[in-house]
Amino acid sequence: MFQDITSIGYPPPWPILLGLIYLVSFKIFPNLLVYNLAIKIPIIAANITLVFLVGKILQRLKANQKSIRIAQVFLLFNPFLLLTTSAWGQIDSIVALLVISSLLMLDTKKFALSAILLGTAISFKPIALPVLPVVYLFVFMNSRGNMIRYLLISLLTILILCITPYFIFGWNPTIILQHWNAHLNMNGGLSWITVLQPLDIPNFPFLFGWPIWFLWVPALGIATWFLRRRVKDFTDLIRISIGMVLLFYVTRT
Repeated sequence: MFQDITSIGYPPPWPILLGLIYLVSFKIFPNLLVYNLAIKIPIIAANITLVFLVGKILQRLKANQKSIRIAQVFLLFNPFLLLTTSAWGQIDSIVALLVISSLLMLDTKKFALSAILLGTAISFKPIALPVLPVVYLFVFMNSRGNMIRYLLISLLTILILCITPYFIFGWNPTIILQHWNAHLNMNGGLSWITVLQPLDIPNFPFLFGWPIWFLWVPALGIATWFLRRRVKDFTDLIRISIGMVLLFYVTRT
């Protein structure tokens, strides 16, 4: 039934998880509704866990019970979040859960676990990539040795989760290599190029060639330079990480 699907536009961890879910759902009960429900379970679980994690973090930050409850209800019943995650099936809440858990572990000086969680988040969906420079700025303030160790552990995690499956399962990377820049030259969405769409300029991103696809790289680099002395505590980690992810979104094409 799925023989026409030639590739999946995500790194290996999510497709592997989908394959495991397939084996315990559609393989046993060949019904698309059952399979559709099954692949949403990890996303729903991530949403619920994120609600409790945010509550725990707010308690740690000495927030009052009313603010904590408002934040949890907002996360649990926000129509946009429900539509894009539980209904649509996007995995951003899984990535958010991993990233926030990583930042929490970092704040408690559990550098190795934090690096593994952040590397896993990036391996699920690269939208977590802009958090890396923020984390390195924070770790650098504690120790250069810890920064190097954090970098090596996070990169090793990404390598294991994103590269080794191709060797273990004998996958053909041709499609991935042919479309390596697929996420860098798309027009639309939360991007500065979107405002130019009403002008009806055909293939606008391609008029300037590949440099425009990598505008987010110098943007994040410049932001990292200006923020190099401002990441001092957990609140800074959260706030600046959100800002860097937003900057990534609005500067990529």
